Amino acid sequence: MCLRSFAALLVTLGLSLSTSAATVARTEADLRAAEAPIRARLREIESLRESSPARYIDAVVAAAEELAKVADEFKDVSQSAGVRMDAISRLMMSADFARLRLHDPRRSIALYRRAAALHAVTYPASKGLAMNEQIADVYEYDLGDDRAAASALRAIQHLRTTPTEGRRDDQLWAQWYEHWLDAEITFLENGREYSGEISSADLSGFSQMLLFGAARETTNGDPLGPQLDIYSLPAALSAETAEKVLHLPASHSMFLKTWMFASRLTKPEDARQWLMRNDRAGFWRACLLALAAVSDRLPQGSQADNLLTMLARTPGRTVTGFALLSREYAKNHVIPSMVK
Repeated sequence: MCLRSFAALLVTLGLSLSTSAATVARTEADLRAAEAPIRARLREIESLRESSPARYIDAVVAAAEELAKVADEFKDVSQSAGVRMDAISRLMMSADFARLRLHDPRRSIALYRRAAALHAVTYPASKGLAMNEQIADVYEYDLGDDRAAASALRAIQHLRTTPTEGRRDDQLWAQWYEHWLDAEITFLENGREYSGEISSADLSGFSQMLLFGAARETTNGDPLGPQLDIYSLPAALSAETAEKVLHLPASHSMFLKTWMFASRLTKPEDARQWLMRNDRAGFWRACLLALAAVSDRLPQGSQADNLLTMLARTPGRTVTGFALLSREYAKNHVIPSMVK
């Protein structure tokens, strides 16, 4: 080998080694530097939310896609998973924004599907179906397409397996979820509302859905305004807030977003209206009324879980509309105890 060729080989090797070292040396600091201008732009975009909602959602979606690209580019940095999850959350918020603010359910579905595709990068077992519950909700309540809603839920049903080991609360939630899927799909395909009994496992699983589902919908959804912030729940609803709770667009999503406020309704006819609007199939309604019945039977001044006590009494100790309805429900149904 001539001297010139040898020198060229050294240069080539040197470059290769340098590139490899640079790849290995990529750190969280490099990741943060790459995402910083995107996050700065997201802060600026917020000014468009009210003044130009169509431009706002376009800009947020574009920024979310850029965050996803950064996560892919820095996939060997552990913190990239958090960046991808942030992109997913922003796409979910955009989907909710398109649904509620732009009244564009088709775009909402497309954005949920894109969020699900990103979710599958980190969790391939989900097979891109992680948002099918939300997609089914849009089909059912916004588009009136029960067949498409049932198809979306069946896809989840075929994918899921109920765990037989692990945390007891995880198993109870999974059992409740399977029971709900069966009931919901039956309604969507055949029009039959749920009329069966609610089990102890259903009560325990549903209580988790109420709490964690509300947090999920609040974190990854478009805010309903300061009046309906679950982290600033008033002791009593103003007439204006009560009216808003009763006339927001109906959906399971809205059920989760506003049930804490609905628990402050004291007229049974208002509570019934809210339940009927936000759960057509009847399974969630039955779960909530059974849970309210358990709460209603607790001794006055009980120190039981706040979830239970708030379903039966307002902070001022007024009987809630849910509790009054649960007394009617209990006349025709067995009320189980909670699984501990």
